[in-house]
Amino acid sequence: FLRKYWLDELPQIFNWLRGDIKLVGMRATSRHFLSLYPKNVYQLYTQIKPGLVPPIFDESTGGFDQIVEVELTYLERYWDKPFRTDVRCLIQTFTDIVFRGIRSK
Repeated sequence: FLRKYWLDELPQIFNWLRGDIKLVGMRATSRHFLSLYPKNVYQLYTQIKPGLVPPIFDESTGGFDQIVEVELTYLERYWDKPFRTDVRCLIQTFTDIVFRGIRSK
């Protein structure tokens, strides 16, 4: 129930309101999981504030390598044009949820 209706995200909304995280960006993750990333992705990942709305929110990816690829694309675009990248990601996520019915598991 909590996951289905995203009630488990409430603590992160409080973190966003406090300014600890930004609205759009990479989700915070454990050091162990982050250590599995290639060094270039790890360095980019740790240089920006985590976000509430990630570039990947559903589970349609084909595994870890594809997740890293999507996240690296987001990070590279973010460093080039941060505002545009976050707005684009937010609109895409909203469209996927509202109009395409995509949900995370």
